[in-house]
Amino acid sequence: MPTSSFITVEGKEIPYVRFGSGPKLLIAFPGYGDRKEVFLNLEKSLSSLYTVYAIDLPGHGESNWSESEFSKSDLEKLIHVILQEEKKIQLSLMGHSFGGRAILSMLPSFSDVLHEVVLLAPDGLDEGYMSRATFLPKGIRKLLQGILKNPTWYISLVTGLNKIGLLKDYSLQFVKLNFANPKRRKRLFLFWNSIDAFKINPKALRQLLNEKKIPLQIVLGKKDFVIPGNAWKAWAKELDLVTLVELDTNHQIVGEELNTYFLAIHAK
Repeated sequence: MPTSSFITVEGKEIPYVRFGSGPKLLIAFPGYGDRKEVFLNLEKSLSSLYTVYAIDLPGHGESNWSESEFSKSDLEKLIHVILQEEKKIQLSLMGHSFGGRAILSMLPSFSDVLHEVVLLAPDGLDEGYMSRATFLPKGIRKLLQGILKNPTWYISLVTGLNKIGLLKDYSLQFVKLNFANPKRRKRLFLFWNSIDAFKINPKALRQLLNEKKIPLQIVLGKKDFVIPGNAWKAWAKELDLVTLVELDTNHQIVGEELNTYFLAIHAK
């Protein structure tokens, strides 16, 4: 039965839900806007093989993150604490969307202790709405956050750009969802401030995966218009130990179809 609690890392409490009783340790990071509980959709397919820790990202779910940004180091320290608590020396990592980007950015730190990596509709190659914000210096981004505390004018602007075809429907929906609500706006600014710490070097990562012989599984959604899969398909061609599949889903891939897919491959 799943249990929820907090892990304390240098005075910061990070929420998690733990489920499964399998021999392998799996740490799972959700995407931006999702909670740790999304991985309970995979409980049936993962529980016999893994002991799973699903994590709330800063600013999400039960997280009470008070700082204006977070770093790769914060997540790496969390992983080390879980390894110690579970008395494990190896682990597997799973990440959806931004969670996939986070895992790839941390790969050099854990390449010697990884059983496998599972990326679900991952961010990191195709630059999405939030990533595009990084072309601005961080100081300018923080200045904009002050201006956007009253975002009515900005929502009107992006609505107009959408009407004349200069902004995609997804970007408009993202802005409306995240700027109109103060709590979500604060979370968005937290990620704007933090995403620079999670940049990845696709060529170097591919070389590392091949050198360390780390099995990688990439699961994409055929109907994913947020992060289309073409860039990942091209990147994966030069990997030695990779499985890449497409499911008939959109970007919210962590659901029943993914659970069914994992049940099938784990039964082999």
